[in-house]
Amino acid sequence: MPGPPFPGLWGESGNLRFSRPPCIGKEGSFVQKPLLSIGIIFKNEIRCLERCLKSLQLLRESVSCELVMADTGSTDGSRSVAERYADILFDFPWIDDFAAARNAVMERCCGAWYLTVDADEWLGQDISELAAWLPRAGEDAASVIIRNYGSYKAGGRFADVTAVRLLRMSTGERYEGCIHERWAFRNAGPDFLVRRLSATILHHDGYADMEGAAGKEKRMRNLTLLRKERERKPDDLRIRLQIIESSQGESWYQEELRQGVRMVEAKKPGWQSFGPSILRYAVQDSSLRKRPELEGDIRRAEHWFPDSPVIRLDVNYFAAFHDWEQKHYKDCIERCEAYQQALRQLRDGGSSNLRLNDAVMTEPPYWEMDMRLLLANAYLEENWPEPAKEQLEAVDGHILDTAQTENAVRTLQRLHSRSSQETADLVLKLYREICWAEPSRKDAEARRQAFVREGTMTFFPAFRKEEEQAGICRPAYTLYLPLLECCSLGAAAAILETGCRDELERCLGKVDRWEEFPIAALEHALGKGVCFPPPENPLKVEEMDRLAEQMARQNGPLAELAISAARDNWEELPPLAWARALVLAAVRHCTWANVEQGIALSRAFAKVEGAFLSAYYARDLLCSENICLLPPLHRFGWYCGRAFWAMEAGDSAAYVRLLREGLENCPEQKLMVEFLLKQLEKSQCRQTSPELLALAERVQALLRTFPAGDPAAEALKQSAACRQVAYLIERTE
Repeated sequence: MPGPPFPGLWGESGNLRFSRPPCIGKEGSFVQKPLLSIGIIFKNEIRCLERCLKSLQLLRESVSCELVMADTGSTDGSRSVAERYADILFDFPWIDDFAAARNAVMERCCGAWYLTVDADEWLGQDISELAAWLPRAGEDAASVIIRNYGSYKAGGRFADVTAVRLLRMSTGERYEGCIHERWAFRNAGPDFLVRRLSATILHHDGYADMEGAAGKEKRMRNLTLLRKERERKPDDLRIRLQIIESSQGESWYQEELRQGVRMVEAKKPGWQSFGPSILRYAVQDSSLRKRPELEGDIRRAEHWFPDSPVIRLDVNYFAAFHDWEQKHYKDCIERCEAYQQALRQLRDGGSSNLRLNDAVMTEPPYWEMDMRLLLANAYLEENWPEPAKEQLEAVDGHILDTAQTENAVRTLQRLHSRSSQETADLVLKLYREICWAEPSRKDAEARRQAFVREGTMTFFPAFRKEEEQAGICRPAYTLYLPLLECCSLGAAAAILETGCRDELERCLGKVDRWEEFPIAALEHALGKGVCFPPPENPLKVEEMDRLAEQMARQNGPLAELAISAARDNWEELPPLAWARALVLAAVRHCTWANVEQGIALSRAFAKVEGAFLSAYYARDLLCSENICLLPPLHRFGWYCGRAFWAMEAGDSAAYVRLLREGLENCPEQKLMVEFLLKQLEKSQCRQTSPELLALAERVQALLRTFPAGDPAAEALKQSAACRQVAYLIERTE
């Protein structure tokens, strides 16, 4: 059927090829062709195909569009998804050639412009730039941002690549390459213009989690095709670069990389286009492996390609961290500042022509944050606090990961403690941004925990002692004073800054996450005699136990606080429960080396346990017949309390017996029992006369003559002489 000469539909013979029915009306009349054809090839993409097609809907509603799709052999239901969206859907038998499949799609398109999209990509929601440019485009092609994610996690780390994805069909260009296919622009003359669309993003997770089984299978598939293509074109640097990229993590990666570097050195065809990326990978590998070749790789890359954004950004990134590790802080500053200048130029469009064959790794904002934090630290090392503060002001907490959050907190602490710069607004801004649920609540919570974890370090006595020795301007923990109303670190900082009991109790009342509260601040407040737990902010018993355990692990004044708490007469259960938590933790962790403290702690334990058991358990339970129903440490506490009652009544034999019965119920308290019996023995040795010792030996010898259970022996034990020396007999049994 004859038809109008639509540009871009010429066949190999030069004849027009009409294979697009929607361009033909029902009565054979022609209808206006669409402005844009969107082409997709797919095979078994059920995971992501509908996501891709839904993302195109807004563009299809905004611009005259057609969607042409080729199924290269799906068996997972992908085709039924495509049927709901495609204007043209056809089968294309797979022949291990991506270019052939894409060209088959292009041959069925009749739009003025062609946009190629992969099934594992999805178009960003902001299509305003693309929709506004297409109707009035004067260029021959356009590039967009391909945002490659390293994992399937939403909002995870990514690397941006500028790729030409839009082509005016009248250019007649077609794809080349069986893998990583591209338009070679063989028809492009000196007037061929490419528009850079910097706000149009195709998100891509097709190479996410490549270390898994599916990822390895995809890489091996790519490598097989690339190696076949290399056999035909051994000096093709584009193929070499793609092999390098697909080989990362494999045992042969370094060899492929070094061969690629040698090809660039030999100036093989394409060395100027693909050399920057190959040398970038060499610098990256040497940096990660701490190879001695690193500095040489950096110099070579900068000498050969000084204007390439790959070198000015990626190589500067790795070189700056190398300078930092070598303590070359001024060189590090120069690198970071050069990186920031190159980034500004890139985002202003000044390097667009250089980017068509480049995949800049470190352009995304979180890489920029790495460099800002590094630069701020380098400024501080050179004692330049003002520019360091400027870098921290530009840090965006919304996009940080946990490691960057920790780094940002450490850097801010250094600025605060080493200078007189005002930091209140900075710490408030950072905390609010990292708590913002972006990209998810889970990410925000992980950042917040990292913030608190790093900030808590400044409250440790050892950290504060090091600060004093270093002669800092102000303690780092005071950085958190502005956070009093929103973070436990703020309450802790305010507590360490005051000795007023009312103010201490007010600050404690603001704590909402006791598991994160710095123990040093609590110890300070308790040492000032505050009422704890705060009546307006009650704690669960497990929270009290956890706080007491933290005190024990940090070697704080736990025993002293437990002994002090036992002096109270408890009118309410919460303070008693807190005293119990203190004495239990103190007893569990006591070494019993300090005799005076050990005796005081034992009595405190007996007193607190006696009061707590009476308040917590039914009276009928607290008897010898039912005491076995209590937890082991409570059983021991019950026996320990009765033992001290016996001692106060002068019955040392009962004291020894009850302690031993308590030990049978709670063997882990062996050290405490041995300590108490040893102190009893020492006390009695000081008080016992030789006559009593001799009497004890005679009575004990006499008792041994009786068989077990003999009534005469029981009668002897009740005699006045036996009772007089019973404690000595108990001690030696």
